[in-house]
Amino acid sequence: MLRKVKQHSSMNTAHLRLVLTSCLLLMLAPELQAQQPGTLFRVPNPTATAAAVTTSRFKVLIDCWPTTSGRKIDLDNDGIVDRCEQTLAEKFAPVIFHSAGEENLPANVDWFLQKTVLAYYDDGCEPDLHATAVVRPSQSDLLEWAFQGGCDDVTDTVFSNDTRSERKQRNFYLADVADAFKGGTNDTTLWTTYFHAYRNDRRGVTVQYWRFYPADGGKDPVIGVFGGHGGDWEGIHVVLDDCLRPVQVNLMGHTGIERVPWEQMNKEGNHPKVRSEAGGHASHNFIPIPFPLPIVVSYTQQQTWTGGNVVWHNGTITAGGRLLNIGEKMSPLNGQFFIRYSGIWGSPGWFYETSGYWDPAYNETMKGGDNFIEAWCTGRAADIPREECYPRFTSR
Repeated sequence: MLRKVKQHSSMNTAHLRLVLTSCLLLMLAPELQAQQPGTLFRVPNPTATAAAVTTSRFKVLIDCWPTTSGRKIDLDNDGIVDRCEQTLAEKFAPVIFHSAGEENLPANVDWFLQKTVLAYYDDGCEPDLHATAVVRPSQSDLLEWAFQGGCDDVTDTVFSNDTRSERKQRNFYLADVADAFKGGTNDTTLWTTYFHAYRNDRRGVTVQYWRFYPADGGKDPVIGVFGGHGGDWEGIHVVLDDCLRPVQVNLMGHTGIERVPWEQMNKEGNHPKVRSEAGGHASHNFIPIPFPLPIVVSYTQQQTWTGGNVVWHNGTITAGGRLLNIGEKMSPLNGQFFIRYSGIWGSPGWFYETSGYWDPAYNETMKGGDNFIEAWCTGRAADIPREECYPRFTSR
């Protein structure tokens, strides 16, 4: 049963109370909870309140923008002037080295959403339940769905916004795209790099850079699709001290975060050189081979800053994509509401490792046993709100 909650702008008070009461009863009635396998329904869109934040709760804002005058804008309410966030992100944006043999190239969120389906999955049913919510969802569509009940006597509600599954067994997912699209796109202007800046425990700023791939070919290109999955998010963090000087780079792996001192990173000026692992896309310090090999190793270099280029392994040069500020999970910027979506990107697989991946704000890399999202919140300042770093609800 699919249900959408509508708003009514003109009605008398009694009528309004009756409508609201009826909706509440429909959502909470035991008869509804007892239905098998459960009920998929639409919930009010939370993005309006997320987009309404216009002033920071911090009296003193970090500001590195040299010509800021008048009101200092902090739309994502994180204590950093928004133009300063962009300035820092541009200054330290990495160069990504993709193997010449990489079969799964980057893309961006909106490109992917137009080729997928938002659905709900429950492995407690026989056969497994796959319930379609919406085809070609928009970013706001990702936050508007819930499923109540299930096939194995569960009665709780799973939300597409802020319910995180532990084992990817009862959650929303974005279906694997067709094989023709799993390789990403050769239009490098669509290779968007998403960044997230926050105040850290060094009294400075950490800038995270995230890149999205429609599919992961597996950790080892020889093994191929074994261990691969749909929807892959990878990234790095550049950690700045209280003088906004770089001191460390955090490299996101499949299961851990490698912390490398700034002076040990290979760089192009201020831009860290990062090797994207062939097939699996994990991030590594790019270390040139100091001696010639019988086989020439070549890479496609992606400059992720605004106006950067992509230098292909064959020497061709094309324009790069955007460097886009996504803001905070609870206060997204630039319409990037996807960051509040808590389902997986990619279809459920036979195993945990072959199922889709979570986006940055719910990422699985080094997630704590208490559900702290290390990949999104590592080293954050102590006064960062709890809801920014932990999911509100969990499922199996």
